[in-house]
Amino acid sequence: MDEDIIREHLNNVKQPQECPGCHSQIPSFETNEVGNFWCPVCGLLGRSALVIQIVKIPEGPAPEEVRKAWVGLKFLAEINQLEEPEADFTTGDMLFRGKTYMVPKDIALEVLEKKFPGAADWFRLNYPSRIKHLTFGSDEVELVTVMHIFDPQISNPILEN
Repeated sequence: MDEDIIREHLNNVKQPQECPGCHSQIPSFETNEVGNFWCPVCGLLGRSALVIQIVKIPEGPAPEEVRKAWVGLKFLAEINQLEEPEADFTTGDMLFRGKTYMVPKDIALEVLEKKFPGAADWFRLNYPSRIKHLTFGSDEVELVTVMHIFDPQISNPILEN
């Protein structure tokens, strides 16, 4: 999936016109360079989250039947901005996969457990506990939509001063 397509999709998504925190009617939310946005009235922070669907058997050291289990599942994900080589957790070999999408490991395995418990068990037994995310290559996923997530527990520090 091309980064320009994602950027275009994000730009075409209409931001909410009413803040869910203070219910102020505002023309648009303020945004920063990493895609977070906030209400200029109350400071409620939000961010855009990508919803991806796995459409191709992911690469990796897991047996093929375990990797096949991911196909069709949907997750909230973030683009891995680093685009650095990853270590194969079974051999330690460095692999360059290009742009990847990160999904929190615990959430991914919970979803996988519902479809294929055996595949989830394989990851729980073999995937290092220190690694907190699973990654999927840009050619293995399809962008489904973009969601806007607001966190009422966090306010914008710029507005607190």
